[in-house]
Amino acid sequence: RRYLALTLGGQAFSVLLNYGSIALLGSLSVASSEREPDPEIRFHRTRRMLLAIQRGFVSVLPWSPLSFSVAITGALLPAAPYKATVLPAMVTGLIVAGTGWAMDQIFRPRLTTTPVRHSPEGGPGAVLPLLALLALLGLPVWLLHVAFGVRVVGAVLLVVPLLALGWVLLQAGPRGAWGRAGRFAAQELPRYRPELTLLMMAGYIGTAGAGLIAPHVADFAPLIAALPGPVILALLVWFIPVTGQLGMNPILGVTLLFPLLPSAEAMGVSPVALFIAITAGWALSGITSPFTATTLLTGSFAKKSALHVGLKWNGAYALVTGTLLTLWAVGFGLWA
Repeated sequence: RRYLALTLGGQAFSVLLNYGSIALLGSLSVASSEREPDPEIRFHRTRRMLLAIQRGFVSVLPWSPLSFSVAITGALLPAAPYKATVLPAMVTGLIVAGTGWAMDQIFRPRLTTTPVRHSPEGGPGAVLPLLALLALLGLPVWLLHVAFGVRVVGAVLLVVPLLALGWVLLQAGPRGAWGRAGRFAAQELPRYRPELTLLMMAGYIGTAGAGLIAPHVADFAPLIAALPGPVILALLVWFIPVTGQLGMNPILGVTLLFPLLPSAEAMGVSPVALFIAITAGWALSGITSPFTATTLLTGSFAKKSALHVGLKWNGAYALVTGTLLTLWAVGFGLWA
């Protein structure tokens, strides 16, 4: 139940907060698990909660209109509008989240000691504060977008800092808020330098690098065009996570690869199928690559390296999910 709740919570908050959802729910989860006195139970509980949040986050990447994957892939594929991609992309997200939950239930850790069972505290009403927080985030964003025509991204950038400031004032008061703000600016924010640098530079390097590398790899374009469409879709699902192990952020990998691909019509597949394959590979890379912000953030909360989180914690999961996503992308390509 805890895993499922955190997966759904990760999905709900990721739509608006993007990577901020991992920071929000990850900090709450770590604070909760630290109250467990048994170190073995505490380790497994922390790992499972953080994986639920991370997998919940990446499951929204294929369909959330605020995710980098949808924004960048949609810009590269204007023939695949959001209204045509959102439903099949949600199937991708269901596969990503559902496989994670199923594997968590099947491969439960075996403890050396029998844990003491406690009666669950509270009930469904315990999640009402989080739902209220989600409503406080979503309602102003929706009103700004509908009433004033503000883009959703811009509305989020306005609402979230104001809500965070109000939250700190309620918790610590005006004097305490200054201290909290100072610690955040001086201590916490600098810890995110690798993630912020990675996100900003990946888009720039990919856009600039694609134009520079295209003339040198133009000979590969006919070879790619000669492959059957379903084979290209399958390769796309795996290209992004494999290059992610070699240092390529998904933003960088997609923007470098796309100019080399023939048109969807030339490959004999629909643009929507191409969108599904690329975003599926993006989600896999977000789980496994040590060069993505998701694994970096998860590793920072777990006090593990991003490589440890990506390959040891998520390796088997990525293989199973990748196989299912490949079958889904190829099947949709043949059907569409």
